[in-house]
Amino acid sequence: MVDNYEMLFDPKIIAKYQEENPTAKVTDIVYNYLESAILSSKISPGSKINAANIAEALNVSVTPVRNAIRQLAAVGLLSENENGKNYYAFNISEKMLTEVFDARRMLEGSASYICAQRIALIDMRELRHLADIYRTLWQEFADGDYSLLNRRRRIDIDRAFHNLLIRSTENHYLIDYYSSLEKMATHALIRALEFWDNEKDRSNMLILAAQHHIICNGVESGVPEVARKAAESHVEFATLRCVVNRKRG
Repeated sequence: MVDNYEMLFDPKIIAKYQEENPTAKVTDIVYNYLESAILSSKISPGSKINAANIAEALNVSVTPVRNAIRQLAAVGLLSENENGKNYYAFNISEKMLTEVFDARRMLEGSASYICAQRIALIDMRELRHLADIYRTLWQEFADGDYSLLNRRRRIDIDRAFHNLLIRSTENHYLIDYYSSLEKMATHALIRALEFWDNEKDRSNMLILAAQHHIICNGVESGVPEVARKAAESHVEFATLRCVVNRKRG
């Protein structure tokens, strides 16, 4: 995670966005980049956001930066102090964390249920492949690989696995609901994996490592309730360990 604006921001960012979209406003560019940096935890949760320093690093006027900051505060990605003069990067609360995981549990449980009903149409080979990679990455983590690369790959593979399940339902309402949750769910996952660094019990890491395969087994069983339970148990276990490990941090 980076709090040094000179390292995080570069004037080339503006040029790159404007090259891709010549009509893009500087406020929108700064908003999008700050949003991405906050959701990915490149800007540490709770960090103070300094508009003047960001503007200097990007070599732009401070006005569009301040506008972007106010917009980010309006959607909850920045919090402001009582006098409204200082802003801080969003840090997910325990309540919000559990609410996001609750939503995931219901949606992913329903997706697994539907996939078990239409097993002949599901790409189980790809789903198993993603589950294999997920298990390997968690086993490497359990064996001491706490690298940023390992964490990022666990995030990418986890999202790929669950998104494939959701898409495989071909239920457009379910897909749209899940898509609306995607940004916050990804941020919650990033924070959850940071909390896993505080896990004391290696066996819990190995339990999580196996759970994507258990979901695959549930879907392949062709019994919708078995598939639903496997997906819901996975999210419930991840939520529990996340809450416990957050308190240890």
